[in-house]
Amino acid sequence: MGEDSKFELTKSDDVEESISLLNGKINEFLSNLNLPIANLVAEIESRKEIIVNLPQIFKNLPLEKCKQSAYLSKFVISTFAGLFDAALNYMWNELINHLRERVASFDLDFFYDVVIKDADERKKYTTKEDLISLRDATLIEGGYEIGFFDEGTFMRLNHVRDLRNYSSAAHPTEDSIDSYELIGWLQVIIKKVLSIQDTPPVVEIKRLLNLIRSAILNVDQIKLINESIKKMEGEHANSLLKTLYGHYIDPRKEKSVRINIQSIANVTWKKSNDKTKYELGIKCGQYAISDKDRYKLSREFFELVNGLSYLTEDEKTIELSGLINELRDAHENYYNFYNEPPIAKRLIRWIPPSGEIPKKVRQTYVETVVKCRIGNRYGVSRDAVVYYDTMIKLFRDQEIARFLDYITRSSFIFNYASSSGQLINLKTIARMINQNLVNKTLKDAMGIIINNTWNDIKSHLDTLWPIS
Repeated sequence: MGEDSKFELTKSDDVEESISLLNGKINEFLSNLNLPIANLVAEIESRKEIIVNLPQIFKNLPLEKCKQSAYLSKFVISTFAGLFDAALNYMWNELINHLRERVASFDLDFFYDVVIKDADERKKYTTKEDLISLRDATLIEGGYEIGFFDEGTFMRLNHVRDLRNYSSAAHPTEDSIDSYELIGWLQVIIKKVLSIQDTPPVVEIKRLLNLIRSAILNVDQIKLINESIKKMEGEHANSLLKTLYGHYIDPRKEKSVRINIQSIANVTWKKSNDKTKYELGIKCGQYAISDKDRYKLSREFFELVNGLSYLTEDEKTIELSGLINELRDAHENYYNFYNEPPIAKRLIRWIPPSGEIPKKVRQTYVETVVKCRIGNRYGVSRDAVVYYDTMIKLFRDQEIARFLDYITRSSFIFNYASSSGQLINLKTIARMINQNLVNKTLKDAMGIIINNTWNDIKSHLDTLWPIS
């Protein structure tokens, strides 16, 4: 409450006398009503331990905020009466009210985009009143994700929430609350949440969102915004990405908003972690079923940031299957040197940095890429080689096993055994695969391919069978 505070430190003896007097009056009244009085409230000494410390704790709370905190008044009254379980409940209610007000005054769209994971559920949340429908756990998680408080505070608040659910007057319980626990929880909530103003990163995100919702950004603004995003901490970039995505796919948003997002989405995407990207991929998959307009814009967003590989496995399987078939057809028909590169370029956009390929298309993917990289009797499509090499270098043990399965078939040897150029290309593939191999069996297999002729490779078929 700062310099404007009118609090004076409460004298311990005066507090004890006041609590004892109140306690006696309450017990007398309960007795007159023939109600039980034993083991109902905290000991006088425990209440005193809290009351005498309250002035010092409340000094951390700005005066204006203090005057608006009705639930904290109820907390003090309950503490004075020895009802620590009720006091905990009122303290929690003050926290939840504060977070709702802070979210509403900050940016509702931003908050909902960050915290609502389910695509269909997100569409239900648009107004301040909708905050009441959010579970307390979700509200706290959202406060942490958008930067209202740090991870340590988030963990402490979750701890208080668990105890509030178990020990407070919100539910019947036999559990008792210790005075020092209650003081500690109050101190965390006041010092770490109620008295904290928006941090610079949070203010910066709000500024960026206001800019992209206004007029179309000019070149200088785009440059400054992208520089600002590059300096963001990971968690703030993750939150911003969720909101940019949410704005981009919302058909109600102005076209200018999407134009602005197109200028800053790639930088934000690169600053964000894989967990966030996969979460957005799941949302996109949900929209494919429930909302075609949002799905169309969602796919557009993922193409914009080159993030197609983060979509759901089902969606990747469908898309990869189509592209693999298209690439194989191009390779086996006329003008393949001309037709392969654009298809290979589209295909590689679906391959994640991990190289993970959906199981249902893994075999046909490996066979097609290897077949195209080995080439035909006229050679390999030069403009497509860079894509094939990149995909092959991402092969994991699972893909390498499929590769060995493919090249050790009699039909494979028969088709290629007469071509020295294709043998050179096969050896090139084996060298690329061998660079980062750890598995000894697979390394030995690559060595046989690298160091032998077609006939010798054929004679080692048994050695080359893949290990799954």
